[in-house]
Amino acid sequence: FWALLTFILNFIPTIGSAIALAITLLAVSIHFTIFATFLIMAGLMVSVHFVIGNLIEPRFMGKNLNLSPMVILLSLAFWGEIWGVIGMFLCVPLMTIINIVLSKFERTHYLAVLLSANPETMNVPHN
Repeated sequence: FWALLTFILNFIPTIGSAIALAITLLAVSIHFTIFATFLIMAGLMVSVHFVIGNLIEPRFMGKNLNLSPMVILLSLAFWGEIWGVIGMFLCVPLMTIINIVLSKFERTHYLAVLLSANPETMNVPHN
């Protein structure tokens, strides 16, 4: 259950994994009554979330989606404000689609470059 909850919450960029970690650590604190065991489990969980969330995920998202991390955070706030939690789940796919569409037209190509993490890889569209 906790792994499934963490998997689902990790679709919300940045804050989803923090929420999943907090909820899971609450369950661990209830389950393990020995404080040392809780500290070991908490240290392991925080370490794994840190490595995945700060080292592995940004590298894959930056290379594959070509979205700036600032754009992802701003879109998280924007789509979350419009559609709530559903918007938070959909913010990265929506911004990726918007970036792809903007990059295909000459008039909006500059907007796609502003949204991208690596503008050098953006090809200028031809009519």
